[in-house]
Amino acid sequence: MISIRAHHLLCIQGFQKYGYSDEFVENMEKVIGYLSDPQTVIKIITGCDVLCFSCPHHQDGLCTKNNHLSKIDYKVLDVTGLKENVTMKAKEAISLVNAKFDSISAVESVCGGCEWKEKCLWYLSNINCKMLLTLKVRAMP
Repeated sequence: MISIRAHHLLCIQGFQKYGYSDEFVENMEKVIGYLSDPQTVIKIITGCDVLCFSCPHHQDGLCTKNNHLSKIDYKVLDVTGLKENVTMKAKEAISLVNAKFDSISAVESVCGGCEWKEKCLWYLSNINCKMLLTLKVRAMP
């Protein structure tokens, strides 16, 4: 079992091999590979996780952006109804995230300020899909 920050449940789905460094990209790919096993169990947290270890904001065991990122983690927990430190299968957590982030405002509330959003497939596909649905609904007689 590994611990994963709540907002990283979104990040891992949109990852395109961009990152702070080669080490960061390698670590992200390794963790995503591990999480792809349907039996993998994770603990959902609001602090530094295995993805943070190769991030330049991770210094001396702490995240220099933790105040901001913890708020994002708690937003994910709020939207999904999950509790901090809950353990569950990774695939179930990812499915829940995808089901609960069902509006543009929900996606923007977590990802709107992210420096990676323009490169994140999860963000781009969710925003584009939800915008199209909104336009279709408005166009209906």
